[in-house]
Amino acid sequence: MAKEPPHFYLGKKAVTLEQLEAELTTLAARNPDTPVAVRTDTETPVGRFVSVMDAVKAAGFTKPVSVFTKPPGT
Repeated sequence: MAKEPPHFYLGKKAVTLEQLEAELTTLAARNPDTPVAVRTDTETPVGRFVSVMDAVKAAGFTKPVSVFTKPPGT
């Protein structure tokens, strides 16, 4: 069963890709050295994952992005 859109979350808040891009830009403007972690499930389409990685890069973060499929400790 496919998940319903928006498929993107900032913390626990569901957001559209456009909202995510805006939030990332705001966060990077405050501190581009902030660590960024992206959590995805194993069924995430590659194109959606790439969209998020592109958004992080375009926002201006300077640190490498951490990527994981399960929250730490699970």
